Amino acid sequence: MLAVAAAVVVGLGLYIPLARRHGWVAHVLARSSHQRVTAVGGGIVIAAVLVAVLVMAVTMGWLPDHWLWFGACAGVLSILGWLDDRRDLPVRLRLVGQCLVLSVWACLIVDTAVGMPWALLLLLVGVFAQLWFLNLFNFMDGLDGFAALEALFVLGVLVWLQWPVADTGVVYGLGLAAVAGFLVWNWPPAKVFMGDAGSLMLGFWLSAPLWLAGWEQLGVWLIVTAAFNVDASLTLLARWQRGDALAQAHRSHLYQRLARHWGGHRPVLWALMLVNGFWLLPWAWVAHTQADWIWASVVVAYGGLGLFWWRFRGLEAA
Repeated sequence: MLAVAAAVVVGLGLYIPLARRHGWVAHVLARSSHQRVTAVGGGIVIAAVLVAVLVMAVTMGWLPDHWLWFGACAGVLSILGWLDDRRDLPVRLRLVGQCLVLSVWACLIVDTAVGMPWALLLLLVGVFAQLWFLNLFNFMDGLDGFAALEALFVLGVLVWLQWPVADTGVVYGLGLAAVAGFLVWNWPPAKVFMGDAGSLMLGFWLSAPLWLAGWEQLGVWLIVTAAFNVDASLTLLARWQRGDALAQAHRSHLYQRLARHWGGHRPVLWALMLVNGFWLLPWAWVAHTQADWIWASVVVAYGGLGLFWWRFRGLEAA
């Protein structure tokens, strides 16, 4: 894990001047939350390090073969995101590409022993839910350190829960180390953004191993990802009710409003850490240790965040 974190730190140190030289940067626009031209697409470095480590681990026999497919899917999503960062691909093309990658992974993992109709239903529901989460995570990558800090929290909790399941815990741990290395450069004021090359890949890394977990792990996962799930979902619903173009970029997420209201990125990062540490983590612990309280914990955790979102819904969105 230390080697992975160091490789990402060094790799980004080489990537940032290269990105600036070739114009791979995010300019300051009217809808931007950053204040200066910043290198973008750093997620490709995270993906390159993680895929290389997975290939080595599977080749050496340290991890089962299906993790090689996992790494391949993560790498393809990162390349797709990289192309989108560079050329702004059409929405339909992006979604089709993502669906194909997610379907490949799901088809490898879904247990057809449950019967073909049920397996097909599970595949369709699972791919749709994962497709939403990938794009949700991408929507929420709008402040320095914000998405990386969320990924660090989610992966940290999943490592804690999945470490007894050796291979899954190791894969989560590798992701944790890579994100920690990226955060060195992404902490505000950020020197580099992960871009779609990183957000799509990380969304996959956070969600794809759930195909191998049980229902109890799904409940815990829903709780630890609730901060992003609630803001993205309720914001999208509010925009749909107003008749806004859902595919158009905007600055109306709650975290973006709070950044403007509080005068910077860091107060929002502290708020995220407080919400995750003092609200979501205790409910995740309850769900993990009390089987009868899993779904009640999910409802309470989401209900509290929903009330928080409703309380600040009136903040200026422009």
